[in-house]
Amino acid sequence: MLAFYSGQRLLDCTNLRWREIDLVSDIKTIRFHVRKTGAEVVTVIHDALEDYLLSLPTAKTDDAFVFPTLAARKASWLSKQFGELIASRPG
Repeated sequence: MLAFYSGQRLLDCTNLRWREIDLVSDIKTIRFHVRKTGAEVVTVIHDALEDYLLSLPTAKTDDAFVFPTLAARKASWLSKQFGELIASRPG
């Protein structure tokens, strides 16, 4: 969902930390540090993504990963999982 609404690579999404998400300001944003290019990208959070992020368990610190079970995985593993998910969808 994060990759869909942000347009970022799966690897960058899985390594996102709570400190990089601003759900308090009038314009809610996510700050990505793109590993492939080294660039910093700031994107506005879609309402559906905001609802999803707010539904996640509360982190103990802002330094915690948003998706701790996926953080630090290799890109090839993530791509394989994503490919299998897409292939399993009907029609």
